Amino acid sequence: MAFKPRHVVQGLAWGGAFLLASALVSGCSPAQYTYVSDSGNSTYFKVPHYWGQVSSTDLCHQLESYSQTSTCPAYWTTAYEGQRPAAASGFLDFDLNKPFIYAQVTPYQSTSATALTDQTLEDAFLPVSESSRETEAEEGFPLTNFKSLLDEPVSLNGGYHGVREVFDYTEAGAPANTFDEVVLTNGNNSDIYMLLLHCTASCYAQDKTTINDVMSSFTVRSN
Repeated sequence: MAFKPRHVVQGLAWGGAFLLASALVSGCSPAQYTYVSDSGNSTYFKVPHYWGQVSSTDLCHQLESYSQTSTCPAYWTTAYEGQRPAAASGFLDFDLNKPFIYAQVTPYQSTSATALTDQTLEDAFLPVSESSRETEAEEGFPLTNFKSLLDEPVSLNGGYHGVREVFDYTEAGAPANTFDEVVLTNGNNSDIYMLLLHCTASCYAQDKTTINDVMSSFTVRSN
């Protein structure tokens, strides 16, 4: 992949620890979901039990290579893929036939000292707003054929707020990909909470019900 989402490289640090707990169900049947949490930031979501967790070491190496650094980022992140074994390369693979999802919690950092706004959240990973897409296109952004499929505000107890967006992008030589993301901030706009899933548009359509369950489960609770 040639493109580098600006806020991931410049503003959103990545990192380390995760806590996992399996859902409890009656009888001897397997749990339907794995529950994922960053307990330090009271952030939670769930994934189907058959989705594989990406090795934290492999994910760290992928992000180091992507960001051209030699140190694993310091803030919480974790990733899963809709198959086992799960591969960290799915982070920017545009030919995935299974969903790839990652989460992060990081302080908001701006190289230009600009305040965090709703548009900042909207464009946190890829350009989504019209103005951002126009600017990035002028600078040679390689993804094309943007199509908005969903754009709605999200509001949680405790002042957490943000947006859920679903949109398509296409990379040259690859099928259209659908991205589904929830990006939130806290009441004083100091932190960013992101859950982002992507795979090919056909994969997304096939697994849409399950994907919606996963994305709708993303929450941040007041401490």
